[in-house]
Amino acid sequence: MPTITPLQRPSRLLQAAALVVVIYALRTAQEVLVPVALAVLLSFLLAPLISRLERWHVKRMLAVPLVVILGLGVIFGIGYAVAKELQNLNQELPRYATFIEEKVAIIGNATGGSNFQKLVNKLEGPTTAPTTTTAPTTQVTKAFNPSADASGAAAQLQPAALPGVQQVQIVSNTPPVISMLQDTFGPLLAVLAGTFVVTVLVIFMLFNREDMRDRVIRLVGAGQINLTTQALDDAAKRVSQYLLMQSLINGAYAIIISTGLFFIGIPNALLWGIIAGMLRFLPYVGPWLGAATPALLAFATSAGYRELAELGVLFLVVETIVSSVIEPHLYSAGTGVSSVALLVSAVFWGWVWGTVGVLLATPLTVCLVVIGKYVPQLEFLSVLLGDEPVFNPPTRFYQRLLAGDAEEAIELAEEHVKENSLAETYQLMVMPALSMAVEDERRGRLEPDQQAFMRQSLRELQVELQDEADEKKPTTPAAPPGRPVKIVCLPARDEADELAGGMLSQVLAQAGYSPESVAVSALASEMVAMVQDKKADIVVISALPPSAIRHARYLCKLLNSKLPSVPVIIGLWNARGDVQRAREKIGCTSADQVCIDFAEAMQHISQLAHGSVLK
Repeated sequence: MPTITPLQRPSRLLQAAALVVVIYALRTAQEVLVPVALAVLLSFLLAPLISRLERWHVKRMLAVPLVVILGLGVIFGIGYAVAKELQNLNQELPRYATFIEEKVAIIGNATGGSNFQKLVNKLEGPTTAPTTTTAPTTQVTKAFNPSADASGAAAQLQPAALPGVQQVQIVSNTPPVISMLQDTFGPLLAVLAGTFVVTVLVIFMLFNREDMRDRVIRLVGAGQINLTTQALDDAAKRVSQYLLMQSLINGAYAIIISTGLFFIGIPNALLWGIIAGMLRFLPYVGPWLGAATPALLAFATSAGYRELAELGVLFLVVETIVSSVIEPHLYSAGTGVSSVALLVSAVFWGWVWGTVGVLLATPLTVCLVVIGKYVPQLEFLSVLLGDEPVFNPPTRFYQRLLAGDAEEAIELAEEHVKENSLAETYQLMVMPALSMAVEDERRGRLEPDQQAFMRQSLRELQVELQDEADEKKPTTPAAPPGRPVKIVCLPARDEADELAGGMLSQVLAQAGYSPESVAVSALASEMVAMVQDKKADIVVISALPPSAIRHARYLCKLLNSKLPSVPVIIGLWNARGDVQRAREKIGCTSADQVCIDFAEAMQHISQLAHGSVLK
């Protein structure tokens, strides 16, 4: 990814102002932007089908109309089915209302409650309008207009004209027939007009998708054609896969739910199945919102609770199978959006564009995540909305220790060791975190109590991972057969070096060696005496650079002078920069080995253990 200099990055204030302007524009121009957004997403949905037809040697001039007509047929078919079901539901609503009143009365009697009935009456409010002003109003009306017809409500409320007072009457200029047509067909015409606009946009986008792609790349990716092409391809792939798979899954979901509701005996089963399938485009909460209305209907219309229980089992089983088995299998790659971000984005886009925004929330958020992934200035979008971890394993492990959460830090290490070896867990997660702690301690960023807490937590971690080390003993030990190879791990300077040496000892014990780790409280001369008393075959000096290098050099020279026959390995764990210079800085004999990680140390130890040194 190309680097951006600080001068190219806009200020935080400018970014916030731009974000506010964009949100305001989205809300203000929704009548223009919503059809365009729908057309773009429908183009993403239909483009793979057109590409498939073109691979079957069907010309685009024929493929596009075929696919669009098929899509319109599906949409209008679903709309017609929903309209018919709504018409039937409207006819049955009075009967359902009676059932609900009866159920409420039964529940009220079961709870003993006059208080419950009072609460229901209070919520229902007054059922009739107050009549205290009827008589006075009528009398006043008759006084001003004796010829008024008392039986007509309008005549009672309209006084006669007084002398010198001009009576004003508001008359609508719209003919009654036109007004009736507007009320009846206005919403339908609006829907048809919107559908027509979206359809035309989709057709033109599908016919000219390569030309539109090139223009977007030319406009947005000035000087960064490769980067822009990757972003567009990534966004198109994710959105197309999501829309196509989700549409197929939700369609099958609607069919299964409708069939199940029909056999359970829920009225208007087809309507509730279609609504449940559409609501599944709303992540996580959509399926249960789709179950709410038929559940209420089952509660109101059934004599007992059998239908309600069967409905709950139906939704629970189908949703569990779909979300846990089918979707992970069909989605080769996820949307790249975190679960929390999906819910927040549904609320945001619903606030911006209403119901259409809720349905478009996931694909729109996917596009934002892809943009944040490839545009450095908008990286915060990928961080906030994406599902990829923002910290690598060692940084996350160290952050948990900084936060004082030893339990979660140990859990992270235990999860890591389940999929990796103990040596890899120590080397890839724990040792980098220990190096971060040493660096922060050297720069004065850690308080003494934080240092003590981290070291105690790492000691507890070694105890917790010991069981994992025992369970993961290799079938073919690295140590040579025969007498145990004795290895002594010496800390170069402080407790951090001792912790690293203890971790290496665990790895060596798992490989079949006989290691022993020496405490940092011992003096250098005492360490040499321990090596001699234990008749060590190999000595490992554990050192975390940069501060421990000088102490490691001193201890190495002392060992070479007192015990020249004992090979020495110096572990400069996680050394950075010029490693060769660090090796030269140690300045020990040519027989001594310098390594920077556990894997290299284990390789040197295996060579020494199997070589002529121990014979």
